[in-house]
Amino acid sequence: LDDAPSALTANQHPRLERPEQVGAAVPPAPATPGAVVRTVYADVEPALWPAAELSVRAQLEYLRL
Repeated sequence: LDDAPSALTANQHPRLERPEQVGAAVPPAPATPGAVVRTVYADVEPALWPAAELSVRAQLEYLRL
């Protein structure tokens, strides 16, 4: 990368928002991690959703939902 600090900053911002987005995407009834991925990561290529689901599972555990 020509400008690693800028790339890091650009990547870091969305990642810091993900736990809040995951929490907001979970309805009062239990939701599956896959349903949360489809909502929160709708703007991400579906080929990346399996990795996103692992992240969502960890975030749900962190949020204890």
